[in-house]
Amino acid sequence: MEGYIYLYRKIQDSWIWSRPDYFQWFTAMIFKANYKAKKVWFGNRIEDVNRGSFITSIRKFSAELPQCSEQKLRTFLQLLEQDNIIKISVTKKKATRITILNYGVYQDRQHSFNTELTQTQHSSNTESTQTNLKNQHKDNTDTEEKSTQKNKGKRHKYSRLQ
Repeated sequence: MEGYIYLYRKIQDSWIWSRPDYFQWFTAMIFKANYKAKKVWFGNRIEDVNRGSFITSIRKFSAELPQCSEQKLRTFLQLLEQDNIIKISVTKKKATRITILNYGVYQDRQHSFNTELTQTQHSSNTESTQTNLKNQHKDNTDTEEKSTQKNKGKRHKYSRLQ
């Protein structure tokens, strides 16, 4: 299989990051998830599998993961489901369909592009604003100095009243 996945730094703030085995298993789930909807052959049936989902069995998937028993995988999947990260359902043939919720939010190229663009624009706008403020400050300082030099030695028309 070709391609890549996006992995956001925000995952470091997640409980998944705290356990290397959980992180590795979750990453494997992202890799297994379909990047587009398609039909897959599973058992003796063809199943429609949406983007962000995949079909497997607990036995098969736990065998694919390093140091993972069926019970450990069940516990991990329950934790993910309780935290609204995945949705688990059973197909007609008793296979397990795992759907990664918000898959598109984190895997859409357009979302990533917009985030990068926003960050770039923010940096650019911040630099421009700082430059403009510096220039305004310099202009105001120059104007004040010129005004002070110009009026130096001149008497103001109201100075006799004081």
